[in-house]
Amino acid sequence: MANFEIIMPKMGESIEEATITNWFVKEGDKVEEDDVLLEIATDKVDSEIPSPVAGIIKKLLYKQDEIVAVGTVIAIIDMDGEAAAERDAEAGPEAADEDEPADRADEPVAGPADTDTGAKSFPPVREITSSEDRFYSPLVRKIAREEKISQQELDSIQGSGINGRVQKKDV
Repeated sequence: MANFEIIMPKMGESIEEATITNWFVKEGDKVEEDDVLLEIATDKVDSEIPSPVAGIIKKLLYKQDEIVAVGTVIAIIDMDGEAAAERDAEAGPEAADEDEPADRADEPVAGPADTDTGAKSFPPVREITSSEDRFYSPLVRKIAREEKISQQELDSIQGSGINGRVQKKDV
């Protein structure tokens, strides 16, 4: 079984950590080379991270909104995933059930499913969007939502970034 470790990339010389803002995959998903796996945010840049290999997502080691150090393994892709998936299909559903302990069904699953429940813990707030020719990064929008900052309040903030862009420290 050939596993490939996805490592938190270094997005700049002074960047030592990044926040996972969104996973676009979950464990068990089949991915092709260059499919987008996740979106990360740093103090300087937000970026989508593509898969360098094809395979099946074996394990997501960090959840959405977690801060991860550069160089840390964040996910594992099974590059023999296609062969394993075919073996499981041939063996039937009973074989797949043997791999999963019965008590595991009650455990929370890491990945996008957890992010839905986390978002529901906040009172419903109108979605923050880019407006008035201003772009707000996913991290700034997330902070605004969590801090219950309205779109109007966010639009009134004088940004300290390039061309007046609102940054994390401004919110």
